[in-house]
Amino acid sequence: MVFSILLNAICVLGPQVLPSGTRKANLKTDKEMIYVPAGEFTLGDEEFKDARPSHRVFLDGYWIGKNLVTVGDFRKFCKEADYKYDWTLKKPRWGLQEDFPMLFVSWDEASAYAKWAGGDLPTEAQWEKAAKGPTDRKFPWGNTFDPDLLCSSVRNKRKWPMDVGMFPKGASPYGCLDMAGNAAQWCRDWYVETGYDAADNHNPNGPKTGTERVAKGGNWFFKPEEMFRCSYKGNLDPSLRLFGIGFRICLPAQK
Repeated sequence: MVFSILLNAICVLGPQVLPSGTRKANLKTDKEMIYVPAGEFTLGDEEFKDARPSHRVFLDGYWIGKNLVTVGDFRKFCKEADYKYDWTLKKPRWGLQEDFPMLFVSWDEASAYAKWAGGDLPTEAQWEKAAKGPTDRKFPWGNTFDPDLLCSSVRNKRKWPMDVGMFPKGASPYGCLDMAGNAAQWCRDWYVETGYDAADNHNPNGPKTGTERVAKGGNWFFKPEEMFRCSYKGNLDPSLRLFGIGFRICLPAQK
């Protein structure tokens, strides 16, 4: 409790000077948030057509969820916000386990939760920086793929997802978990097949319009190793509810 109060006091005094990886509880959800400090990082990867050009981007400091939003978290949101979600719409074969990532959510539903929590979905750039850190690493934990550091079907034959946060050794440089595997994650940006506008290099939000949204992170049933790279992205109709797509939240530095 004292730790949480102290962190909130620090945020009021000057969030821009917080050290990398500082943690606090989100006041609405009581879930742990991690601070990603202001600075540059390398967005993109020349190996992926839609992630070119690889270029340096500056982001202001922000908070991002340490973990994916869980079924229990989303259920709390629906109750407290009186949000209408049809829990019988698509019941997964593994059941609605409270600590599993919240899947079967459209982009709008994920966005509604994020706004209720006081923030938004992360931009593609915010998500990618939180995953790879200030250096241009391929995976959250480094440059070599390791199937033991994430929930996936690569050599593990996963039949369903897992509780969030089960792979602490696969954490990103800032301490975020499940940035690769378990559930791919909705981002705020519209998807562009032709890649990035390298001139948009200061807190980029992506294009203003589009038909598909960006999803990052890979999920539990993916097998190709490249799909778990920090710079890899999917493109999905935002109205879809799929058994591999979840989300995490992002807050501005002053929150």
